[in-house]
Amino acid sequence: MNKQKKHYKTKKKESKLYCICKSTECKTFMIQCDICNEWYHGKCMGIEEIYADCINSFECSNCSASNKPDYSLDQEFQNKKNIKPRKRSNYDQTNQSYDIQCTGFQCLNNSRINSKYCCDECGIKVALKRIECILPERLQNWKDLPSDNDKFNKKISNLLRKRETCQQKLDHIDKMCQQKLDQIDKFKKLKYEEPSCTEEDNQEIICFICGHDLQISQSQKHFQKCYAKAESGYRFGTFCKCEKIISDVICNHYMESSQLYCKRLKLMCPEHYKEQVVPYEICGYPLSDNNLKFNLRNCRNYKSDCTIHYNWDRLLHANFHLQKFSLLCKLDTLNTEIMYLEKNFKNRGNFLGILLHNTKIENCT
Repeated sequence: MNKQKKHYKTKKKESKLYCICKSTECKTFMIQCDICNEWYHGKCMGIEEIYADCINSFECSNCSASNKPDYSLDQEFQNKKNIKPRKRSNYDQTNQSYDIQCTGFQCLNNSRINSKYCCDECGIKVALKRIECILPERLQNWKDLPSDNDKFNKKISNLLRKRETCQQKLDHIDKMCQQKLDQIDKFKKLKYEEPSCTEEDNQEIICFICGHDLQISQSQKHFQKCYAKAESGYRFGTFCKCEKIISDVICNHYMESSQLYCKRLKLMCPEHYKEQVVPYEICGYPLSDNNLKFNLRNCRNYKSDCTIHYNWDRLLHANFHLQKFSLLCKLDTLNTEIMYLEKNFKNRGNFLGILLHNTKIENCT
């Protein structure tokens, strides 16, 4: 665009007329049309001098009227939309006049519609010939390649060895758990003896959960109750029920409020596990060592009155359940891997796999 600001001094012999007002005034701000190159007063065009730099192109009223687009062809395009669409004929109908030869061996007949063969017999002959030509070579190449059988045997033997070890540990834990439970039952049949109080039992400590002061003799009972109260505020569950293998370890109680199955340890669930209290039952906690040997050094206080060894038998039993649950999860993972490897090995070397795929091993040097 040719934009200019024209400021002329008045000349006495000036006779040229400008703008639509047909005056010789040229001292004020003027703007030039980009089409007819005529000069117009900014005041007459309604354009101020400060906005002139923002205009990319200027056309006067005469030029803009002459360059108005013609919409007379719109009716023609509109009429084309009203034309009734015609359906294209099918490929079979348009090509019925063309004859395509059958691709069977030494067959000169015309092929059927939408087929490369004149009959089913020709197609079967070509398929059999293809199998006879391709399959022997592919089978020989497959035999020459390094076999995956050795790799499979190594993997499966390693997994089977791990599974056997895991199963042995699981049986050992069940055996140990049963032995400890039998010993605990013997401890509960001991005679009652009044416990001796010491100065340490009267000392006070602070609960690390609620922050209250309590005596050492009541700390274990308070800790477990305080922990159960805090734990009951959370939900640990899934929408599906556990398998029967781990149902004796996991709580698996259905919670109607959240519509979930509880997945806490069965013996440590503060909401759904209620231990049966037997009156005048002996605590039986072993005071000699941690091997739970049956000897004379056991806590002879009543279990309901003993606050030092509160629920020690249930904690011991829950520890075995925790180890058992860990081994069951590991055993399930090993069984899944073994099943996946066996499935892949059964599909290896089948007819369709050898015929459709050609395996190549490149030597990387």
